[in-house]
Amino acid sequence: MGLSNLMNNKFQGIKQIFLHGDKCDGRVIGSPSYTKVGHFYPSDLDHIKNGLEYLIKRKIIDVNKPFFDAGAGDGRVIVITACIYGIPSFGLEYDMQVVKDGIWKINRLKKEKLLTQEVPMLLMQGDFTKDDDYEKLGLRFEDIGTVFNFDNNYLRIAKKMAKQSPSGTIFLFKRIAQRIESFDRLKFHKQITLSNDKEASYNLCVYKKL
Repeated sequence: MGLSNLMNNKFQGIKQIFLHGDKCDGRVIGSPSYTKVGHFYPSDLDHIKNGLEYLIKRKIIDVNKPFFDAGAGDGRVIVITACIYGIPSFGLEYDMQVVKDGIWKINRLKKEKLLTQEVPMLLMQGDFTKDDDYEKLGLRFEDIGTVFNFDNNYLRIAKKMAKQSPSGTIFLFKRIAQRIESFDRLKFHKQITLSNDKEASYNLCVYKKL
């Protein structure tokens, strides 16, 4: 079996566990799931994989530098970046209930041998504006190569990047909108259409720190 087939089989296994978890939790992809402290929009795993694959093939994402999900939800994005693409991946999510759901799914992935310890990957409860919470991940914000956000307090993470990220750091901003936002010291690179149907148009905007 070729490498691409092995990766696809692994992706399908990951997808099955997350979709099963979403069904059990009553979540719908792209719709808000309300919790005690806020809401969680579960990302479509096919969207994430397709967008990342496009950027990795064009070497826009540096796979040797840490990938960080700001508002990581149940960890589905960092599972894909670590497990499928071998990128050291970390995520902070403020909502402990959602983090616990993610840890349960990650433990299922480990049990099914779909997730190993070969590549660093860690999901924790925390505030992505606070440097102390990055230290709990064993990470410095300044060492991150790619930052991801799904339309959740994006102005706060963009402001932190403008202040602390080194030149060349990539910001991936996924949202359900065609309008391109402007951020201080983050230069817009391109917009990738992830889906375009009657229900919603999902886009991934790519920025680079000046």
